[in-house]
Amino acid sequence: CFLGGSGRQLTLFTDGQGVDVGDWFSYDQGSTTRGSLEYPLGTLQPGQHSLILWSFDGMGNSSRDTLLIESVASSGMSLSEALVYPNPGDGMRCFSFRVSEDASVTLSIYSISGRCIRRIGRPCSQGYNQIVWDGLDADGDRPASGAYIYRLEAVSMGSSIFENEAEHSGVLAIVRE
Repeated sequence: CFLGGSGRQLTLFTDGQGVDVGDWFSYDQGSTTRGSLEYPLGTLQPGQHSLILWSFDGMGNSSRDTLLIESVASSGMSLSEALVYPNPGDGMRCFSFRVSEDASVTLSIYSISGRCIRRIGRPCSQGYNQIVWDGLDADGDRPASGAYIYRLEAVSMGSSIFENEAEHSGVLAIVRE
């Protein structure tokens, strides 16, 4: 890669695999000797990795800089197997789901216009859980027939310094008899 006709070349080696990163380099404004490189590394496997940046100029001079980084895996909290029964239906509903770790789970039900008509939250243990909705909105009224959006949001109750979250959304059909 030749940068601006100056004859410079930049190569980044990640764990021994080289890639030309010259297109990711930009000179600082007003400078012909300083700049920055912003290159997306992509997904790295958990563990220690070596990054080596080699630069070459048109006169045959080279420079090398090495950086050791540590990639860690996230716990990847998940909320899966979400089901609503009965759907469609009228009245009480059971929302069942699995969470991969202990979590605070909130069920929110929205009208098609985006107005939250009911919100129910409770702590849930790792594994299979249920939240029962009585079929009433926040004012204690039965919602009109139609399509609604439900959203399950889980926030980890673990001791992680990072807040782990997962969510699932779906359609809920109310058919009043």
